Amino acid sequence: MFREDAETLRGAYEAFNEGGVEAFLERLAPEFQLRDRESSPDRAETRYGKQGLKELFDSYMEAFDALRLEPQEFIDAGDQIVVSLH
Repeated sequence: MFREDAETLRGAYEAFNEGGVEAFLERLAPEFQLRDRESSPDRAETRYGKQGLKELFDSYMEAFDALRLEPQEFIDAGDQIVVSLH
């Protein structure tokens, strides 16, 4: 299952880089959760569902003219996948 889910995530990041936030969200299940550690682990925030993720990406887009997300590593963490991004 990890391999399949990691490939789904890889495809979602590719879709983001080609088509933006909406293309990314189309690739994910509605119950998707993202824990964004921001700049430090003690400030981590969990985003739930597509609306939560859209709000997070919208906040990123306020700070940047353009944004690419390049996954460097997918780590199997049991029922979660940790993605290292560049």
